[in-house]
Amino acid sequence: MISISKICMPLVVGLLLTASSCRTSDTAEAVIDRAIRAHGAHLLANAVLEFTFRGDRYKAVRQAGLFSYERLYEDSTGSVRDVVNNDDIFREIDGVPQSINERTRSSILSKVNSIIYFASLPYPLKDPAVIKRDLGPTEILGTTYDRIEITFHRQGGGPDYQDRFVYWINVETSLIGYLAYYYYTDETGSRLREFVNPRDVNGFRAADHLNYASRMDTLGTRLEGYESLIGTDGLELVSEVRHESVSLEFAD
Repeated sequence: MISISKICMPLVVGLLLTASSCRTSDTAEAVIDRAIRAHGAHLLANAVLEFTFRGDRYKAVRQAGLFSYERLYEDSTGSVRDVVNNDDIFREIDGVPQSINERTRSSILSKVNSIIYFASLPYPLKDPAVIKRDLGPTEILGTTYDRIEITFHRQGGGPDYQDRFVYWINVETSLIGYLAYYYYTDETGSRLREFVNPRDVNGFRAADHLNYASRMDTLGTRLEGYESLIGTDGLELVSEVRHESVSLEFAD
């Protein structure tokens, strides 16, 4: 069967901008599906992904719909292991289970979930809580991208379900070039991430991110406005997200 989206795919930018009516309601889903394949992220469905981020070791185990996300680090209390899985959120120190309050549980969930979410992209975009919307094509620095908005259902959307994302996905390669997000955790604001330093890890395209803010801070929730700032001095680099010592092993 020939995909409608393939028939409608413009050949040049001019046609691309005038043919948006040719895009169907399932375009966003198709774009994300292609991106997951292009990044090799489908391999994460039954695998163990590990990496180091700012000195802490993270581990994501996924198999047959079950998951266990871990953060392992050292502090003044000893060797700490924070875990988020299908059933529970808990902490161990030197192998001993700890009694934790709701504030600590919420902090563990937010920290572990967020770091593993970004390191696993675009795999998490297939989660049932994700709402996808096609925002149409655009051009950035001579390259054409599909823009896909990502929001979340409250049920299953986690503590940050109100956050809004926009992904810029290369039309030709189906690889993510940039993403922007507006967050409500602790305080509100937005960031733009550029995907850099891609490398193949057992078939998965791991990447680091350059994290930017708008210098004038006038965008608010209008994340699409970031695309006009890329390649200009309107962006300020605020941090570098380095996923180090990445490994991927497949579950039996």
